[in-house]
Amino acid sequence: MAKTRSLAAQFQYAVMKSQAYGQSKYDERGKGRASMARYKTYSYDTMDARLDAAKDLGKYLQDHFPEMKYARDITFDSVQQWLNNKADSGCSKATLEGYTANARTLFRLCDNAYPTFQHVNDKTLREQLHVPEPVPELVRESHRDAAGMARVDFEKLKNSFSKTSNGYKACVIQEATGARADGCVSLRGSDIQIDKNGKCIVHLCEKGGRHRYVDVVRPEYVQALSGLKERAGDSYILNHRGDPIKAKSLSDQYRTHMKKLELTKDYTGTNSHAIRKMWANERYKEYRASHTKYDTVRYLNEQLGHGADRDEGLLGHYVDDIS
Repeated sequence: MAKTRSLAAQFQYAVMKSQAYGQSKYDERGKGRASMARYKTYSYDTMDARLDAAKDLGKYLQDHFPEMKYARDITFDSVQQWLNNKADSGCSKATLEGYTANARTLFRLCDNAYPTFQHVNDKTLREQLHVPEPVPELVRESHRDAAGMARVDFEKLKNSFSKTSNGYKACVIQEATGARADGCVSLRGSDIQIDKNGKCIVHLCEKGGRHRYVDVVRPEYVQALSGLKERAGDSYILNHRGDPIKAKSLSDQYRTHMKKLELTKDYTGTNSHAIRKMWANERYKEYRASHTKYDTVRYLNEQLGHGADRDEGLLGHYVDDIS
């Protein structure tokens, strides 16, 4: 007799079944199949986030509700308990919003993957699964709340490095892509893709192996990245005698230069994150100029590596004016 797969495995199967890399949700709308987008995962970042949530939720339900053997057995109350547990563990409001969005998505994807699963619609999911309120005294401080770097201060920092240094190259990468520190130090020349029409996409690997792809549209950024790519070839762009440097080393370089420039007091927390927020603000304004607010929020969340399903709550930690 075949062994029943764990709940985590069943959830992850439903997520994998939704894979739609290379497809476009906008094409679906144009063909009158907008509702199909609810059951598809279009990006690597969103896929990673949903698989993580599937594994975490599955394990929680197995530990706390051992009578549940199949995806069809899960209830709204049991999933809400998982969400409440996240609040009790000190998660911030933005993080809880992300968990809730992924929980609602798992219901939709299981509905699509398993014929015997309870049929759900978006209205029911919003009514039955609520974002828990964070517990203020337990919420851990986050560098997301640090100030974004002003463009004039960033230029001072970048120009304080020699143009051949790792610090300068990191500034070029961050202002063009919003990369995290670990994304900068792991970037190779081959991760920068520029086609004959000048379209540039940068592949970043961050946060324990998660992948994201960032569009670079400013011509001056594309040109600067092209120079880094040409010099690095397939090797690491930031390196010491050919070996990659560590994210902490990059942060230490930033901190040393910012101290000399007397900028440290203005940007508490992670200095590279302040640059990431500068990029997010600038990119939001650029994209919003020709897109709706809804599409811009989803696009920027995905570009930041958070997944398109995240709402304004998380993006508000990066963008000062979401309008």
